[in-house]
Amino acid sequence: MISGLRYAMLYDSSVTCKLVLSAVVLIVAFGLRALAVDASLV
Repeated sequence: MISGLRYAMLYDSSVTCKLVLSAVVLIVAFGLRALAVDASLV
């Protein structure tokens, strides 16, 4: 599975773009969730 994903990333830029955007959205979502938890504890 990983080798197929690597192949797709190398030869199809839209796959790479979607993967990077998904990673950014996940990081932002977890960051905002952590801030919301911190705010509720205060």
